[in-house]
Amino acid sequence: MEVDKDDAKQWGVHTSQEGHIYYYHLITCETTWDKPRCLKTPQELEQEEQSAGLTEQQQMERAGYDQWEDEQYFGSYADLKLQEEMLQDEPRAEAYLQAVLSHPEDFKGKVVLDVGCGTGLLSFFAAKAGAARVYAV
Repeated sequence: MEVDKDDAKQWGVHTSQEGHIYYYHLITCETTWDKPRCLKTPQELEQEEQSAGLTEQQQMERAGYDQWEDEQYFGSYADLKLQEEMLQDEPRAEAYLQAVLSHPEDFKGKVVLDVGCGTGLLSFFAAKAGAARVYAV
């Protein structure tokens, strides 16, 4: 597959607040965590081709995926103490509330699905911002 170098000029490289790199296409407004093919080095393209025949499990192992690490991270949310600490973190909660309230057009009259809602705090904020209905799952 040919790489379109002109398309590479249309992609912006950004870093999230958590330090993760993501890519934004200036024309299509597409946002992706995966590096677009047109931005990959020849070495990255070669590695991608070599990985094409591997199973998903083999690809995750090659990329350094650690299932234990995921289980530790996501499992920590089952601890009620962590939930309590997050609810008591007023600066954090206030920042989320202000983020929601500063975008009323995204909530007013809309149906919101909060997947992985935990304590439901963000669901309440969506309702406060004028969501017509909020589903907290």
